[in-house]
Amino acid sequence: MAHRQSAGRFEHRQHQLTAMPATRIASLVPSITELLIALGLRQHVVARTGFCIHPADDVRDIPKVGGTKDVNLDKLRSLRPSHVIVNVDENRLDTVDAIRAWPKAERPQVIVTHPNSPEDNLALIDQLVHSNSHFENHPVRGFLGAGVRPSSMKAMSWSQCSKRTY
Repeated sequence: MAHRQSAGRFEHRQHQLTAMPATRIASLVPSITELLIALGLRQHVVARTGFCIHPADDVRDIPKVGGTKDVNLDKLRSLRPSHVIVNVDENRLDTVDAIRAWPKAERPQVIVTHPNSPEDNLALIDQLVHSNSHFENHPVRGFLGAGVRPSSMKAMSWSQCSKRTY
């Protein structure tokens, strides 16, 4: 799920993450980094935080761009991500705002996650798998397509989240 600002609040919206050669994903969330690799997107992950350490063999050569709360924006920008995945509880709003302020030609799509329950994690997997033609024959797609279709995460405003992290 991602957020967009509307009348002073951020709302969830669906994003399509298309795994094509131009897709360059920066994951600023350790659990999302693991999920991307588990879903077969390792070749598209171009940046991670120093806390994104699993699976060790797969992330070893992915460049680190700082921590979850102290992202080196210059280094991240130099890696030219097409998508940056953040989390309301892991990352800071000022980091997201800074990325969204990059010039349009360099600005990645920012995907904001905020799972609150196990069903929300399934919704995130469902979103990535079903919006991505790369997974047309992926085993997870069959599992989710067999009726495990969780409801979408609820819309929320940033003000409903903790003030220390966004």
